[in-house]
Amino acid sequence: MFYESKLKKWFLIFKSHCKQLSQEDIFWALVIFLPILIVTIFLGYENNQIIPVTKQIGNLYLSKNYLKFLANWDGVIYLNIAKYGYNHFYLVNFFPLYPLMVRLINNVAHSYLDSGLLLSWASFVGALYFYIKIVKNYFNLTNRTEIIKATILWALFPSAIFMLSTFTEALFAFLALGAFYFSLKNKYIKASIMILLATATRINGIFLIPLSALILIKNKLNPKKIILSVTVSTFGLLSYMFYLKIKYNNGLAFLLTQKNHGWLQSSFFSGLNNTSIFNLIFLIIVVVSVIYWYQKDKILALYSFLFLMIPIIGGKFGGFPRYTLMDFAVPLMIWSISQKKVWFFNFTIILFSILWTYLLVQYVGGYIGG
Repeated sequence: MFYESKLKKWFLIFKSHCKQLSQEDIFWALVIFLPILIVTIFLGYENNQIIPVTKQIGNLYLSKNYLKFLANWDGVIYLNIAKYGYNHFYLVNFFPLYPLMVRLINNVAHSYLDSGLLLSWASFVGALYFYIKIVKNYFNLTNRTEIIKATILWALFPSAIFMLSTFTEALFAFLALGAFYFSLKNKYIKASIMILLATATRINGIFLIPLSALILIKNKLNPKKIILSVTVSTFGLLSYMFYLKIKYNNGLAFLLTQKNHGWLQSSFFSGLNNTSIFNLIFLIIVVVSVIYWYQKDKILALYSFLFLMIPIIGGKFGGFPRYTLMDFAVPLMIWSISQKKVWFFNFTIILFSILWTYLLVQYVGGYIGG
């Protein structure tokens, strides 16, 4: 009885400690998120008179809602899919989970815009929470300052402005980082469910399958469980393909419609010649990430390399800064370099803040969407 009482006491202490740690991670996720949201709303409303709003109304969400500046470009399309469904073939390259969840939330919120923003903001907080836990667990960190610095670098990544809009970035990041974390913990069922949902959110959700599988292999999980995890992970994409087969008699319709948006029509080098210097810089950063992690962590190197396949196969760089945001190996590389170089961290934070602000005012003005 004595030992049983002691074990029970230790278990309760351990449980309380874990709960406290979890609450602390959520607290810091909110501490990072809220100032970013406040600055976004302050700078975004009427574009704060910084630059005039574009007259191309197709780029803007037409609404009287105060926060309509956070729904431009693809954000408009996702809200329209949530409201009207896939009422045109060319829309099917926009994957279904985000608009489906917006539609469900709208049953309570009664505003598609508010529903989309609530989903994105909650997902952003969840993504920050998982990012904090990954930095702690993957790198065995106990230094809270370093953990927060690493997370802020990702939260202020220039294209992170799309995490606050009606794009899929925040939801995908939440699911992807959740899958990453659960894989680290060998919770393969939870990881596979997160990947399943991620592949129903964005096509690059399939990049998470090898990432998770390699982590589980490294953790020496039973091969049968790894195969089960990989199999379950594909169900999100396969379910969407099944829907497209029924509706349009083509399970690969989402690939065919990419041509309507300029993808799969030219070579990588042709796309490279026509891309902007901004996209070229992001491309170089991803290449550097592959080289950097190849010597330190081949799993992260491979994950980063997969993002290079997007312009190589697609022949286009549209939205590449947003894709780079989902390549978590990039901000982790920058943080890793800055650990022993305070000046580099300070310089990067200042640079990121400037670029983040620039992209924000361009996006809310309706000039850019990727």
